[in-house]
Amino acid sequence: MDGKRLKALMFEKGITQAELAKRAGITQGAITNYIKGRTPRGNILNNIAAVLGCEKGYLLGEADTVTGISAEELNAAAKPLIRLLVERGDPMMLVCVTADRIDLYRAECGKRVLPENEEHPVDH
Repeated sequence: MDGKRLKALMFEKGITQAELAKRAGITQGAITNYIKGRTPRGNILNNIAAVLGCEKGYLLGEADTVTGISAEELNAAAKPLIRLLVERGDPMMLVCVTADRIDLYRAECGKRVLPENEEHPVDH
């Protein structure tokens, strides 16, 4: 396992070793070992990746993208929302991108602009 990537994702998500261990169903000592480069066995790698919202390959150093979505794919998925932002002419709008969806928010109140039943999932 790429310990630097694991540690960076934990920091980015605000997850401690103890919290990751609990949520992944392992010990904190195991997390320490994975940060040092030891590779998890069986479903443990899947559990860690699920908690951190990333691809297993990223944790193993085999993939360059955290979610398995390339910059080109993400850009293509975001274009309809960016177009909507431009059409509305509202400079106080934000595009929020997560691993599985892209949403448009009004910046001053954090309110989601699109109707709750209208989603823009990112195709994997």
